[in-house]
Parts: sequence; C-alpha cells; structure tokens
Amino acid sequence: MESGDKQSQLNANELIALQTFLSDSDSAAALCTTEVVDPIGLQFIPKSTWANYKLTSVSALHDSYFSKKNSVTRRFEHKLWNCLRITQVFPSLTKIIGVCWVDNRIIKVYKHPFAKFLSIQCVDGALFHKQGNFSRHGFVDMSEQEAQQQLSPEAYADVDFRDVHLIYHQNGQFTADATEESIANCKWVDPAPATRVAALKLNNPSAEAQMTLE
Repeated sequence: MESGDKQSQLNANELIALQTFLSDSDSAAALCTTEVVDPIGLQFIPKSTWANYKLTSVSALHDSYFSKKNSVTRRFEHKLWNCLRITQVFPSLTKIIGVCWVDNRIIKVYKHPFAKFLSIQCVDGALFHKQGNFSRHGFVDMSEQEAQQQLSPEAYADVDFRDVHLIYHQNGQFTADATEESIANCKWVDPAPATRVAALKLNNPSAEAQMTLE
C-alpha cells in the first residue's frame, strides 16, 4: 500500500513538473524570440490578412496578433490553425505555444501554455466550458477510452485529460489538411441575440406581436 502511495505521489509530481516546464520553459521562450517564421509559407489564414507579412519572430507574432483579443480580423479558429501550423513545422515550439497535431484529426492541447500564449486569463472557462472557444467552435474532448482505442500509447503518454487534453472537431471541418473555407464554417456564433429574444418573450408575451407590427 505504501509503495502504491509513493508511486501515485511520484506520478503527480511528474505531472506538475511537466506542466511547469511546458508553461515556463526559458529555452522555449528563447526560441520564440529567435525562431523566424514565414506566415505566408506556413499558410496562415486568412490569406488576405497575411499577404504582405515578411519573416518575423514568433515573439513578435505573439505581441501583435496571438495575444490580442479575438475579433472579426483575429478569430479564434484562425489563431488555432496558425498556432498549429507553427508547431507542425517547428515542433520544439509546442512547449510554449501549447497545441500540436497528433494526427490529421486530433489536436493535443496543453491548456496552460496555450492560454498563456493567447493571453487568456480564465483558462477552463475561456477554452473548455460549454460556452468556451473550443466548444462554441464545434470541438469536443476525446475521452481516455477513445484515446486508448484510436491512438498509440506514445501519442497520449503525457495526456492527463485535465491539464493536457485531446480534442477533435465533431463535424470534421477542422483537420490538418482543411481548407480556409472549411475552417470558416467553424465560426463562433454569438448566442446573445437569441438569448435576448427569448428573455424578451418571457418577460413580455406581447413583445413578439409588437415587434411583428413594427
């Protein structure tokens, strides 16, 4: 029993050490400053946004693009794709960017480094909550059982399904070889207008008739 407790403690300590390394690695941070990437060559999207970009460091891209608040010109699905394009070509940068392809369909997410790279403060709420970015864009978590059935043990060796997730797009529109048009269909839909209409009808049953007359 004592041996089992020690083993559990060791595994927990290893996970903590791994997450700390992934989040705060000085060597990875240095790579972001020195590694030069070509947004056009990496096929960043939307292509129209990056048409005039030249070679630049990942650190500069972080400051000018990835860390900025999501908007019409900086959509989450585009940021995710562009992050994955970087780590696909420069796998050593996964330690600080926080996402990488496991295969053509499945994405591994180191949630703390990824949130840090996108300057997200509320990690679970912004990413994995039912109203979070992944959920609202059609991504679902892969269960441990699914991982065991579909992946090699090496592919999910560092996945704890808490701080390190495996996700995939439920409609298959976001894959490693997806087109920009396909990814555009993963666009986040703001539920607020529908919510406001529902609340209006609930609080004022005659509102719908009045709106129709107007």
